[in-house]
Amino acid sequence: LLLVALTDLLGSETEAIKAASRVFRVRGQVLPVSNESTHLKATYDDGVVVTGEHDIDEPTEERESHRIVKLELEKPTHVSADVVEALQSADLVVMGPGDLYASLFSICVVDGVPEAIQASRAKFVYIANLMSRPGQTRGMQLSDYLTEIESEVKRIPDHVIVNTTPLPDAILEKYEYEGDYPIVDDLTDRYSIVRGDFLETEEVKKKSGDVLKRALIRHDGHKLAKEILKLLH
Repeated sequence: LLLVALTDLLGSETEAIKAASRVFRVRGQVLPVSNESTHLKATYDDGVVVTGEHDIDEPTEERESHRIVKLELEKPTHVSADVVEALQSADLVVMGPGDLYASLFSICVVDGVPEAIQASRAKFVYIANLMSRPGQTRGMQLSDYLTEIESEVKRIPDHVIVNTTPLPDAILEKYEYEGDYPIVDDLTDRYSIVRGDFLETEEVKKKSGDVLKRALIRHDGHKLAKEILKLLH
């Protein structure tokens, strides 16, 4: 709500994020990938087309078993100059963890983003998701994720970070009840793989009033950060 209000006051989302960052003393930068407005559009394996990030991220029960075969924007938009500059000057470009299509690829379908990642001299790192996602990645193994990333970004990750710590049985039962399972690590030595314990130990508690479906278990940010920083050397 604050960002919406600031956008109305300042005239652009970019300026709104800068203002909010100053108010909250944010460390680092948050950059809108584009200054243009558009919507995501997903085409599924049965030919059905769904428009809008919310409907892709929160699919109907009928959509949950289908796979996305094409993700695009309803109206083409161009990457902002600030994002290109950030990618060009970066030491590391980290993708993930997050929903493969509704979160990660929603950035990559913006014109100019794949090219900027390809041209960057930064190391390109992918953090593998823990669980499948209904309507997006059910039935996919980790190699399928990497195939999709290579197809979308046209660059092979220099490193892939994979959690090897088993998820608690109680959480797995909740996911299995809805038809989702841990992503199978079937990667070969074609990739530089960093395997280890990157799991948050406690189940995520949903906040009151949050109507969206959330992950029950997540990566531990401190464990990930420690491993990511090693890749700089």
